[in-house]
Amino acid sequence: MALLTTLSILIAAGIAASHPSTCIFTPSTNATALNYPGSPLLNTTASSHPYNISTLTSVPVASICTSPTGNRTAELACARTYIDAIDEQLAFLYARRLGYAAVAGASKFATNTSLNDPSRNEAVAEGMAGKVLKYGATEAAGRVMGGEGCMIYAALEYEVETIQRDCDGGFEEHVERAVHRRLYKGTRAREMGIQRGLAYGATINVVTLIVYFIYLCIAIWLSIRQGLGHNFPWICMVILSLCRLTQVALDLAATVLYPETKLSNTTLETGVAILTEISLTPLFMSTASVLNMTNGPKGRRMQWVLLLLYIPLIISLILIVAGGIDPDSRDTLTFAATESTKAGIVLYCCCFVVLIWATTIIAARLYLANSLEVKILTTVVISLPFFLVDVVYMMLFAFEKQVAPLKFNVISGNVTIQLCMQVIMEYIIVGLYLGLGLRIPDKAAKLKEKVIGDRDYEQLRETFLWKMYEAGSATVAVVVMPALRFAHWMLGRILRSGGA
Repeated sequence: MALLTTLSILIAAGIAASHPSTCIFTPSTNATALNYPGSPLLNTTASSHPYNISTLTSVPVASICTSPTGNRTAELACARTYIDAIDEQLAFLYARRLGYAAVAGASKFATNTSLNDPSRNEAVAEGMAGKVLKYGATEAAGRVMGGEGCMIYAALEYEVETIQRDCDGGFEEHVERAVHRRLYKGTRAREMGIQRGLAYGATINVVTLIVYFIYLCIAIWLSIRQGLGHNFPWICMVILSLCRLTQVALDLAATVLYPETKLSNTTLETGVAILTEISLTPLFMSTASVLNMTNGPKGRRMQWVLLLLYIPLIISLILIVAGGIDPDSRDTLTFAATESTKAGIVLYCCCFVVLIWATTIIAARLYLANSLEVKILTTVVISLPFFLVDVVYMMLFAFEKQVAPLKFNVISGNVTIQLCMQVIMEYIIVGLYLGLGLRIPDKAAKLKEKVIGDRDYEQLRETFLWKMYEAGSATVAVVVMPALRFAHWMLGRILRSGGA
């Protein structure tokens, strides 16, 4: 009986030793309910800190250190005093957080689960970004502090240490500090080393550079090929391509020259925002010019409507640029649409409605169109849904509330939303128009067609060849016709004499 008892005890001990479920976190002796910032046990007096550090509501706003007389030395000393007090609170809160992280680590160890969970890290990063923004700082700073830098990385290392101390001395798990930052739209270019590869936003920028460089080359060739008076749509494509190339170049340059916490509210990113917003101007102008190429179904009145459409488009361009350089656009944590910008984008929306109406009217007269005009109308009709998505995105950006999270902001919004609602839409629209340009006859072919097919009868009668044709016809009529009449008379005589 004693032998059985001994065996059962040994088996239980073996199971307990081999099974990690017995792992329990043991808090530090310093983690007590009486050990907190401002506690009497820390031997601090009320004068040690500028406010009561035992309560968060006592932390004042930083403007308390602003000197009315502009004394920068006093401001610096004041700021450092408050920073030291806040660091005391942060140290306490972070120590408490590490304790809870250790409990979570012990639980994951007991269930044979990996300590490092990238999806959880990303969720913590985004959550901290929103919370930091809510309390008055920037998303970028909160994201780095939360899941993309010190806090998660140090917590994982602490989990490994406590498991080795309390559970399994031989436990090993490699913790990588994987930083995943966006270029605000993305990752800072200086941190896009070869070993980490290109970030999401940076990849989109590089692809845009390649695509619009190709588009620029095709548009320049089409502008030369079509000649003056017929190349305005392709000149608009040249302008758009140059705007896009400049935009992504400024975006990448801004990430190198400025810290990430200041990236979304810089002069370069203001230029990026303006170039992003004005893209609809050359696109709409190109569409109006392409529709004006449909001579048959267009009509004279519609021609003037499409020409007058350039006026509100130019006005909207001026309003958007004025709104972009307005200091009010940078009053918030990131670039924001001012009243001028909103007015310009509303004008875009109105111009889009006019384009839809004009396309509908012209398409209703399709029976008057030749094969080339049918291709033009087909291209414009196909492009309208993509225009709609782009216009909707710009409207959402203009009238989105400036509260986190900003999904449609052209600088600090969601990268995937901008990719799907603007970038890809413009890829398709410009590609459709350039493809149409490649199918339109060049200037020489149009001139040949005009000489052969478009000249009316009265113009043809004035040509030298036509006069020679008339002279030859008159000679034939004078010489041949009498001979035919004589032959007809002789044949009749012969037939009558034979019958007699």
